[in-house]
Amino acid sequence: GHARGSSVVSGTVPIMTPSQTPEVSIIIPTHNRGLLLKQVVETLLQQDGVTEIVVVNDHSIDDTHLLLADLARRDPRVVPLEARARGPAAARQQGLEHAHGTVVLFLDDDQLATPGLVTGHAVHHRDGKGLVILGYSSIPTSLLGPRNFGATLYAHTYESACRGWESDPDQILTGLWGGHVSMRCRDALAVGMDHDPTATGFHEDYLFGLACLKAGFTARFDRTLRVVHLVEQGHNRFVGQARRAGSAAVSYQSSDHASHGTRWPMWMNWPITRYALTGCAVVAGYAHARALERTVLFLLRRSYWLQGANDAQVRLSHAASHRASR
Repeated sequence: GHARGSSVVSGTVPIMTPSQTPEVSIIIPTHNRGLLLKQVVETLLQQDGVTEIVVVNDHSIDDTHLLLADLARRDPRVVPLEARARGPAAARQQGLEHAHGTVVLFLDDDQLATPGLVTGHAVHHRDGKGLVILGYSSIPTSLLGPRNFGATLYAHTYESACRGWESDPDQILTGLWGGHVSMRCRDALAVGMDHDPTATGFHEDYLFGLACLKAGFTARFDRTLRVVHLVEQGHNRFVGQARRAGSAAVSYQSSDHASHGTRWPMWMNWPITRYALTGCAVVAGYAHARALERTVLFLLRRSYWLQGANDAQVRLSHAASHRASR
């Protein structure tokens, strides 16, 4: 057996009858997802074992509220909520507080469920509490390529994380990707979902994983529980995430969880380096040189990471100078 606070990988689950399967509430935060959200919800409604689908509209400015109202009229299992606060972490917390199922399944609003997803998650939670189940999110190859290297790097990074979870399951909670996770409702309420990333600079998924680890929960990664992830990772989001990660690492370098990493040469933070790497990434993508593409995209992300780290160092230096002059 595994001690609490550890993680295990599982690809098979026991066969259960419907009467034995815990009730599942699905919680989806959404923001300006439009017609894709309709497809996401309708796909889930076709699944067995769905008690309710709680969709928290996080201040969308499109027709999301009308779409959700129509879905709720057609199927009472759809429960639309208007978000009290901004951000996916707060939306998940609000949805959690309205959930009635024994098990809660957190999904992103750009994921299409494959057959057996909901019951597959439910059977993991039949016997025990304190269990976090991480499912698999496959990204269609049609969404990848040289014109969308943000999504391409995302896919490379995600697959690398999956291999890490399988080879070293203790990495699951210390490097959690929280867009496809299930657990018992009481456990989720105990640790809470609203871990504000603005307070630390770390991603809310990372903070949630650490909270589960601190609570002594066990994690499993099950690749057979699959969603199709229609991920959108444009250039601006790619840049922004990398810079925020670098800034967080510097601002909280005294944290036990900060990643200090290796010292990189100064030229890695030059704008011309980023222009050159961007060009190389596009060329490698068109040439289908996948190993080169992965390497170049990693270096490009690290260059923007260093830019964010440098910005944070400047801010800290200015703040120290200001305090010294007072």
